Amino acid sequence: MTAPSARVKTWVSWPVASRRGGHLRRRVEVRGWEAPPEDPIDEATGEPLVWEAGHVRAWIREAMETLRRLPLPKDGLPRRPSSHMPDVVRELVEAYGYDRGRARAPVSRREIGRLDQVLDWLMVLSDRRDAVVVTGLALGLNLRAAGRLVGRSHEWCRQRERAAVAAIARRLNQERQRRTAS
Repeated sequence: MTAPSARVKTWVSWPVASRRGGHLRRRVEVRGWEAPPEDPIDEATGEPLVWEAGHVRAWIREAMETLRRLPLPKDGLPRRPSSHMPDVVRELVEAYGYDRGRARAPVSRREIGRLDQVLDWLMVLSDRRDAVVVTGLALGLNLRAAGRLVGRSHEWCRQRERAAVAAIARRLNQERQRRTAS
């Protein structure tokens, strides 16, 4: 039994070319933003009363973690009808159940709801590159790797991520004011 205060560690890895010509993988722990204890939260929705950039980043990071944990097929297509025979072993790792230790935690309804909210936020962004940079950084990419994805510099990615997250927080605060005013 784990302690209630124990936090789950999230690791992100990506391939890196070594100087000797081999291929290595870099592995980095992703640490989430945590709200201070005095941060006011709406009890009914679980949302903060005043959205800040840290809140938005934490929700996006949580949504990307939820998306990663969803049981999606490898090729992105639904499974075809098949028999109940065991699947064919395609990799040596699958042969003796070595990958059983990497079981995914089930995804809750609340997490799916938050994922839908975050995807709506990202769809409203005016530039698709902003959405790519924001989600890439939430998944643990560094700024240079995100810059290579969108064809821009790492400084451009840093500025666009900050501006996009601030725009999302500003829009969420305006929506909350409209709801409370009416």
